[in-house]
Amino acid sequence: MQSRILVILLVLLFGFTGIHRFYLRYNKVAYYMMALFFSFLVFVGLGFLNLASGSLLAIFLWWIYETFIVVTGKLKFYQSEILNDKQDIQNNFQLSQEKEFKHPPSNTKNEKSTLANGFENISANIEKSGKENEKQDDSKT
Repeated sequence: MQSRILVILLVLLFGFTGIHRFYLRYNKVAYYMMALFFSFLVFVGLGFLNLASGSLLAIFLWWIYETFIVVTGKLKFYQSEILNDKQDIQNNFQLSQEKEFKHPPSNTKNEKSTLANGFENISANIEKSGKENEKQDDSKT
């Protein structure tokens, strides 16, 4: 779980580079912040001090804004992908449990055959869910 104190420390110490945004999984904004920081370094290295001072001003203002939204709690951990993955796992687990327990094996005299049938059913369910996931992945792309 992400710690709010750690995010505050990251933004205070390294906020001008966008490291805290990577930690919170806002990667697109983090890349923009890092690009702005590296452009500042390039301008200083090449001797374009007017451009460097302009990018430094932009970095400073953005850092102040980021610090404000992190400290006030308006910037939170990006959760939509994680929640979707957890929900998919739970739904697949519930479906497999329902399929397994709706139709118990009818042959209770011979335990070996019942056990073998159970393993066959489980492996068939795993193969079906794998094929369904492949179909879903293919339809998403």
